Parts: sequence; C-alpha cells; structure tokens
Amino acid sequence: MVIKLLYALEKLCYKSSHTIIGLSPGIQQDIQARFPSCRVESVTNAANIELFSNTFPPPAGLQAGSYAIYFGNIGEVNHPGYLLDAASILLQQGRSDIQVVFIGEGQLKKALIERVSKERLINVLSLNLMPKSTLVRYVQHALASVVPLKPLPVFDTSSPNKLFESMAAGVPVIQTTQGWIKDFLNDHEIGFTVNAHNPKELADKLIFMKDNPHLSQEMGKRARQVAKKYFDKDYLADRMLDILKKVAHEN
Repeated sequence: MVIKLLYALEKLCYKSSHTIIGLSPGIQQDIQARFPSCRVESVTNAANIELFSNTFPPPAGLQAGSYAIYFGNIGEVNHPGYLLDAASILLQQGRSDIQVVFIGEGQLKKALIERVSKERLINVLSLNLMPKSTLVRYVQHALASVVPLKPLPVFDTSSPNKLFESMAAGVPVIQTTQGWIKDFLNDHEIGFTVNAHNPKELADKLIFMKDNPHLSQEMGKRARQVAKKYFDKDYLADRMLDILKKVAHEN
C-alpha cells in the first residue's frame, strides 16, 4: 500500500513539473521511458577537478600503480566482500604485489577487518576516513579505483561520487553495474566492467593492468580529460542554469 502511494506521488510530481532532472543518464532514461510525455534532463554530480588534478607524491608505504583503491562507505550496498574475494584470489595466484586498499567507514568495516585477519589477507590495507585533501594522493597513485555495487538492477542507474572523483584524479575505474556507467566507460575507454558475482574477473583485470602499465596510464589520462569535459562543477552549474532559464522563459 505504501509503495503504491509513493508511486502515485512520484507520478503526480512528474506530471506537475515543467522539467525533471535526473542525476545520471540512467535515471533520465528510466524516467523518460515511464513518463514519455515529460521533459527529462540529466545533470550529474560534479567532481572537484582542481583538487583532484593537483599532483601529490605517493602515500607513504604504498607503491604507485600497485594497488586498487576503494574509498567511501563500507556497507552492504557497496559489496565490500567482493573485493576481499578478489584479494584472496590474487594471493592464491601468487600476486601479492597487487594490494587492495579500503578507505572509509561503515556498518561492515568491523567485519571486513575481522575477515582480513582471519584469512590472513596480507595484501589488504584498511584505513580510516581522512580529509579529501589527504585522500587525493591515495586515489591518484592507484592502479585502479574499484566501484562495486551489490548486483541489483536498481543500482544500474546509480551515480556514485567516487566514480567522478576517480576520473578527475586520472585513474581508471573498474565497476560492476550494468547500466549507463558500463556504457560510459566503454565508450571513452577509461575503465572496465566486471561481473559482480565473479571476483576472479576483478582479480584478472587488476593483474592485466599491473602487467600493462602503459595501457593503464593511457586510460588514466583519458579519464582525467573526460572528467574535465563532463563533470567540472562550473560546466554542470552552467548546464543547470540553462535549464532553469528555459523553464523561466517558457512559463
């Protein structure tokens, strides 16, 4: 009953709107498909291009280009066990030279640390939340930024901030959703999509990237260029302003 009421409220809001703003192309497409008579635009989250484009030295204790990074909330939605499974596979394949670094907090952080200890995952490092100005260097020097989400269709339209910040830092992205992000990474050749049910795919991609540093570096350069073009806050603010001006002009 509650869900039906919420869908009815959604329909009322959309039908009463001049323009609907979706925070990702996937959200835009979903709304447009369900409400074809509505005008729907997409304005994504922005990345702090200036902050993430500044060059910093590698963080102490980590070798540049030798670790995958996950940063942000460590919760059920974020599928952290998938990264630990991949880390375990890397060790089994004799690739302890590739680390997995977690930075963040969340409801599964304690369980993550306990599993790392229990399974002796010596290639996993867990760090606490830190200021974004400090986080930048960890992201910049990563082999790849991993953006895993629980394999549910609802997340195929998602728009996680870490995606944009990783690109701004000039780092290839490996992710698991099957919607617009997958297409975007493929179209611009700035990352990979792997099966969220198969951690070996993630381990294999990390090995490939570690063993082909030139290709990884080229992907990172393209990622930064793409971030500057599509996700700069000034560009997105101008886009939003243009939409608002159009609404004002037509009303």
